[in-house]
Amino acid sequence: MMIDRVTCIHNLYSDVVNVTKNLETNTYKAFDKDNKEITLDMNAVEAEFAKLDYQTKRMKEYPSLRDLADAMYWNSKGDSSKLTTYYEACEKVKTDNPKPS
Repeated sequence: MMIDRVTCIHNLYSDVVNVTKNLETNTYKAFDKDNKEITLDMNAVEAEFAKLDYQTKRMKEYPSLRDLADAMYWNSKGDSSKLTTYYEACEKVKTDNPKPS
């Protein structure tokens, strides 16, 4: 799942059922089940986005599961080189996109 600001708004405000974005002004509005607008703290939304965005970056960069399946096949045949390469690629993604502390 891609992390976006709408996801962050839902993470931060449990009573939000609908979020709209004004594309011209790049602003968001959130509404509860009674369609009452909820005041958003966009600084908190941006902080949540920054905290979680590493997940989206990692998803885009991880090697494919097809590559993992192929590496596991060859590993079962005694050739671990592809599996080692796969693990190294995963480690690079994690290093390049660290989880915030």
